Amino acid sequence: MKGKVLAVLAVTLLASFAFALESGPSNPVGFFTTVVSHTPGIAGYNLVSFPTIPTDASLANTLSNQVPGGAFAGAATQIMWFNNATGTFSTAWKTLSGSTWNTAGGIATLDPKKGYYIVLRAGAANASYNVVVAGNVQTGPSYDMGTMGVGYNMIGSVWAAPQALTASNLWTADLQRFRGGTFSGNSDQIRSFTGSAFLTVWMNNSNVWQTSGAFSSFDPGKGFYVIRRAGRTPATFAWPDYPVPASAADNMTTSIGSNPSVTAPVSIVPTSNDVAPVIKSKKATTAK
Repeated sequence: MKGKVLAVLAVTLLASFAFALESGPSNPVGFFTTVVSHTPGIAGYNLVSFPTIPTDASLANTLSNQVPGGAFAGAATQIMWFNNATGTFSTAWKTLSGSTWNTAGGIATLDPKKGYYIVLRAGAANASYNVVVAGNVQTGPSYDMGTMGVGYNMIGSVWAAPQALTASNLWTADLQRFRGGTFSGNSDQIRSFTGSAFLTVWMNNSNVWQTSGAFSSFDPGKGFYVIRRAGRTPATFAWPDYPVPASAADNMTTSIGSNPSVTAPVSIVPTSNDVAPVIKSKKATTAK
C-alpha cells in the first residue's frame, strides 16, 4: 500500500510540475496546492502554511512566480511571518523579474513549521492564484516545532493530514506547555483566520479544549497563532513532540495534492476585543 501511495504521488508530481525539485534521501515526494485570494480592489491576507517543502526551500524555488510581482514592496505580493523574539514581521516580496523575490526583509526560505501571511495587493489582476509547493512529505513519528514564547507564535502544520488538538501534545499532564483559564481572555489561545475574523480555541481550568464554533485540529495548508498570555512561567517552552496523525499514511494521496481554499479577509483587524496583531506595518501592534 505504501509503495502504491508513493507511486501515485510521484506520477502526479511529474505530470504536474516543471519546478526544479530536490528531495531528501528518505522522504517521499508530494505537492500541496493552496488557493490565495483577495476581493478585487482590496488587499487580501491569506494565513497559510506549506507541509511539503523541497530541500531547496528558497522562495525562488518554491513560491517562484506563481503570484504577481511589483516594482516595490507596496505594489507586490508579500509573504510575512511574525517573529516572536523580535516583535516584528519578517517579510519578502515578489519582484517583476522571473522567480526572484526580494528577501531583504528577512524571509529567504519556507519552513514547514511556520505559518505565513501571503498578501495579495488590491490591484492584483486575478481574484485568486494557485500556489503549489512540491517537496518532501513528512513521515517521521514526530516533528520538532521549536520554541514558543510569550505572545504570538505563528505556526503551520507539517503533516499530510489534520492533527487533532487533543493529540497534538501541545498540552499534556506532565508537560503543561499550554495553560488554560476561566475564560478565553485569561487562557492561552490558538487562532486561525477565516477571511473576516479570527476563530479562537482555548482551554478551561479543567484542561478541556473549548472549540465551539472554531476548529478542533491543525490542518495542512493553514496557518495558526499560538498565543501565550503575559506572565507565563517559563517565558518560553519547547514543543518537541508534535506526533504524526494516525491517519497520515492513509490520507497521503487525498491531503497531499488537494486544493484547500484559503479565503482572503477584507481586513486583518479582529472583530472582537481579544488581542490580535494588526498588520499595518512591519512593526507589530496590538489591539486593546
